[in-house]
Amino acid sequence: MKKTKYLVLSFLMGIVLFFVPSCAQADNILNLLTWDGYAPDKYVAEFEAFIEQKYDKKVKINRTYLQDTTEIFVPVRTGKADIFVPTQHILNDGRWKFVDNNLALPLNLENIPNYKYVLKSFEPYTTFNGKVYAAPIAHGAYGLVYNTKYFPTPPKTWNILWDEQYKGKYTITKGTTEVNIYITALALGYDVHDMSNFAKLNNETFHAKLRTLVENAHSFWPGIDSPHHFKGLYLGTSWGWSLSGLNQKEDKWKMVDPQEGSPAWIDSHAIAHSLKNKPFLKKVAEEWINYTLGKKYQIEVVVNYLTSAPVTRNIVDGLPQEKIKEFHLDDPDYLAKYHHFYPTIKEKRDRNGLKVLWKNASKDVALTESKQE
Repeated sequence: MKKTKYLVLSFLMGIVLFFVPSCAQADNILNLLTWDGYAPDKYVAEFEAFIEQKYDKKVKINRTYLQDTTEIFVPVRTGKADIFVPTQHILNDGRWKFVDNNLALPLNLENIPNYKYVLKSFEPYTTFNGKVYAAPIAHGAYGLVYNTKYFPTPPKTWNILWDEQYKGKYTITKGTTEVNIYITALALGYDVHDMSNFAKLNNETFHAKLRTLVENAHSFWPGIDSPHHFKGLYLGTSWGWSLSGLNQKEDKWKMVDPQEGSPAWIDSHAIAHSLKNKPFLKKVAEEWINYTLGKKYQIEVVVNYLTSAPVTRNIVDGLPQEKIKEFHLDDPDYLAKYHHFYPTIKEKRDRNGLKVLWKNASKDVALTESKQE
């Protein structure tokens, strides 16, 4: 009988010992909901090693990649995402209200010392009610790109896309379609604060202008532009991520901010409510944010790999002069003048109105994509 009890006890202890490490490991998983490119394998591995060395604990970064901003809400609400990457207009969008509904946690800047280097012009998009809820990773524009083979000097205005001689010779996005509405508004001379104001955009002149932009496009690229989308074309719109690949080919492409300025984005890290009662993992999440604001990440990942604009001002001494000029790091007034960050749409009428504008403009138009060879 004693032997039987001993065997049973040994069996149960074995089960406990088997499962305890697994549970401990599960507790140290940090779920990162991000865009492709922001968490390369090399840098995630380096960060995990840093955390293990600093805290004597293993933490696994579990990555899930977004295809669209609408994919953020459910994982955050249900606790399946611990860190997420909203663009600046999403964080307190009227549909989700991540801040107002306490789905995002304020950041403890004591754990993010590199935050002090973030460009001051981003503060209105990261701070709510006096608390910081987001830390930028990268920024850029939905910009006008041109083939230098056909344009020895940069185009000066968005209206170049409506020039009859370039009909069928440009590409635009069919992904985040509101940006096409924004560039149409800028081309028509609307105030930047009215780019998403449906009441002001809902008129015959605007409808016709947007319709022409869609009808005259050669093709439409999806969520992320790639080099093949621009093959054989003169002009286009781009997030800028395809420029590096384009310039490895025969034609050379560049991006320009037209005189009207460009719709612009800031991608940031935010921490979800799932970490509210997990102080260690929240601290690790803030360590990750601090890591992405470091010089190495900003130069190697944001500038060199993604060809996006950095968000910190202390990396200038690590960049060649052409990159400093390319990202206007030598002009503190440039962003305010030429980059119009997407507005946060809080009214349902405006959001639905923009959808109607695009639906009507693209009616009976085949939104074809250039095929990759």
